[in-house]
Amino acid sequence: TPSVSNVYVVGDIVEDNTIKGNGKYFGGKEGLSKFQWFREKENGGFLLVLSNSTQYTLIKEDVGWCLKFVYTPINLEGQEGEAAFAITEAVRKAPPKVFDLKITGEAREGSKVSVTATVTGGTVASSRVQWFKASSSEFVNDHELEALCTSKVSKTFRIPLGAVGCYIVAKFTPVGPDGEIGAPAYAILDDVVETLPPSLNFLTVTGEFSEDQMLTASYGYIGGYEGNSLYSWYLHETEDDEGSPLSEASGLLQYRIKKEDVGKFVSFKCIPIRNDGIVGEPGVFMGNDRVTPGNPTVLSLELNGEAIEGTTMVANRRYWGGEEGDTVFRWVLTSSDGTWNEIEGATSSSYSLKCDDIGFYVSVSCEPVRIDGVHGSLVTTEAIGPIIPGPPACRSLELAGSMLEGGRLTSHAEYTGGVKGNCIQQWFRSHDDGSKDELIADGQCTLSFFLRIARYQIQLLFFLRWSRINVQLFVSFRMPRSCSS
Repeated sequence: TPSVSNVYVVGDIVEDNTIKGNGKYFGGKEGLSKFQWFREKENGGFLLVLSNSTQYTLIKEDVGWCLKFVYTPINLEGQEGEAAFAITEAVRKAPPKVFDLKITGEAREGSKVSVTATVTGGTVASSRVQWFKASSSEFVNDHELEALCTSKVSKTFRIPLGAVGCYIVAKFTPVGPDGEIGAPAYAILDDVVETLPPSLNFLTVTGEFSEDQMLTASYGYIGGYEGNSLYSWYLHETEDDEGSPLSEASGLLQYRIKKEDVGKFVSFKCIPIRNDGIVGEPGVFMGNDRVTPGNPTVLSLELNGEAIEGTTMVANRRYWGGEEGDTVFRWVLTSSDGTWNEIEGATSSSYSLKCDDIGFYVSVSCEPVRIDGVHGSLVTTEAIGPIIPGPPACRSLELAGSMLEGGRLTSHAEYTGGVKGNCIQQWFRSHDDGSKDELIADGQCTLSFFLRIARYQIQLLFFLRWSRINVQLFVSFRMPRSCSS
């Protein structure tokens, strides 16, 4: 009768491994003995998973369960003996593994390459890749490689200039969802990395195309080691014209827009040049919109002048924001209790303080206006004061009337200096020898008198008495010598 003894399973009980069942047959020549593999079930029973094979490859569903190998001996005549079996330990999860690792892409400077692979016990997305360069297509370990980047999840890589003349190597480390790390695998590009002619792979200008804003150009150079590439900025009346170079920005990557650029287009041109002097095709970036003026702004506003009656106060401002239009000024008088009134009709940048302004504080506000009518934010100075009376003064003194004997002369005086007090007029007759006689000396304001004396000079002396200050102004008339005495 056929029988079997010493049944056992060989191989690591780990996912993805292939194990083998063995046993010692006895009972004549062995025929078609039965071999069966069973997986343990939750209820303690076993589920048939494979028949007629002494080998079994462990799969993901086996992880955590025991397997049973059953050996049923059958002799050549077909007589079946008693079956024997062996039970394995629980199947362990396999560490992540990588298969079919390849690098795709061209071995050229600046090209993008990527890796493709199949991962078991993990995912491609969670696995990590590190890129190296090697001087030979045959290497033994990491020590013969020079790292081009740190280990990262990204599976794509742009070949740098430093890899020219070398082989690109990818080290792929599989990682399981629980963070378990498997054995790394390596892939290498078949060809050495070639260099490119000098060229730009991108060109852009950042910044606002507006007055006084800073524009910054940036670009990507490929094609060997860069030499002294040329930079230039241009101003265009239209998008299609060649433009005029901005010489002050030649050789610079930055340009600050000027007031004169408003309404025009700005472009940047870069000519790539390799360190051996080879020149590549130029790249040009043209701004999409015309340069706009800045918002009308008062950068500074100062009120100059002393708070004294008669003084002309001047508002000095520094304007910015395109061409200035009809900027608006408003002059304000503020009393000591805080109430204020706008001075009617005072809309220019200057204002002469009047007698009615005495005792008030004066300030000015400025609303900037661009030439196209756009208004900016209002700016106001601090109020200065209080306004005090100016010194009493006679700004003008005139005589009117007929210069004939018996005629009447009238004086007209323009007074400034606070509230007018009791001014005094005196009339004098001057002689050719410099002496003079007072014609009316009563101390009162005499406005007119009759000429009675010919061939003499008439003088009017006008006294201002206020705050203990005296001011005098002389106006002389020469009588015709033909007049009778």
